[in-house]
Amino acid sequence: MAVFTALVAALTACTSNTTSGSGFPKSANEDGHIPDPGISPHSQHVAIRKMDPDLLAAVRKAAADARAAGVELKVTSG
Repeated sequence: MAVFTALVAALTACTSNTTSGSGFPKSANEDGHIPDPGISPHSQHVAIRKMDPDLLAAVRKAAADARAAGVELKVTSG
């Protein structure tokens, strides 16, 4: 449970920049917005692709552990 809590805290602490270098909002495809009800940590979604490699590995490990316990883990925010 401590690993899951730490994972949630780490994911919550991550933020995305909502503007491009020009100051205009990024498109929905590139800003990393995650649609409801969330996405798989194995998705090719931009929010997953741009995740820090160590954090992504931890998220995927947590998802595998959760799956083994009968729980589906989804990424709902970044």
